Amino acid sequence: NKELFSNSEHNGAYIYEKNYKEDMRKKVEPYLKENLEYGYLVGKNDLKLYYEKFIVQNPKASIVICHGFGECTEKYYELIYYFILEGYSVFIIQHRGHGKSQRLGIDESQINVENFNYYVEDFKKFVDEIVIPNSKNKELFLFAHSMGGGIGTVFLEKYTEYFKAAVLSSPMHEINTGKFSKILANVISQLMKSLGMKKRYVPGQTPYIEKSDFEG
Repeated sequence: NKELFSNSEHNGAYIYEKNYKEDMRKKVEPYLKENLEYGYLVGKNDLKLYYEKFIVQNPKASIVICHGFGECTEKYYELIYYFILEGYSVFIIQHRGHGKSQRLGIDESQINVENFNYYVEDFKKFVDEIVIPNSKNKELFLFAHSMGGGIGTVFLEKYTEYFKAAVLSSPMHEINTGKFSKILANVISQLMKSLGMKKRYVPGQTPYIEKSDFEG
C-alpha cells in the first residue's frame, strides 16, 4: 500500500468563507484527488460498493466516515482534508444506492435497501477488509452523520470491539414522518408492500429535480 501523506506536511492550511470556493478548487480538491486511493468491494447480495481511503504515513489513528442519506464522498472532502492535516488516515465508503455504489432503485434518484441491516453488514465488511489492513495497527475512530449515525449506532451496539470512540453527528435514530403519525406512515408502508408497490415512491414523493437557482 502506498504511504501517501506525512505528518510533517501539516501546514495549518485551513480554509475560510472568504475564499472558500477558490481554496476548495485550488487547494483541497487537488491535494486529495492526487493522493486518494479508491476501489470497490462486494457487499450484501453481491452489490458493488465504492470506497476511498487516504493513508497517512505515521497516523495518530484511523477515522472511518459513515455518511448520511443521499450523500457521497465529495461532501466530506473539506472535513477529510482537516482530519489528514491533524495526522489521521481517513476511510469512507459510499452506502448502497449512493454515489458510485450500485443501486436497486427504479431511477437514479431513488435509494432502495431491502433491509436496513445490510448497511451495517456492508460497513463491517469495509472495516474488516479495507480499513483494518491499512490502519497500521492504530486505533479506529468513527465519524457518523444522519442516517450514517443510525448505521453507526447499530454497528457500535452489535460490534463493540471495533471503535475506540465515535462522533454521532445528528444521528438518525428515528424516522421523521412529518405531519403524518408513525402509525399511519407504517400502515401506508405496509399497504404499498402488500400491493406489490414496495419500490414505488410513497405518496407526495418524487424523483429529484435539479434547481439551477442555487444562490436564491
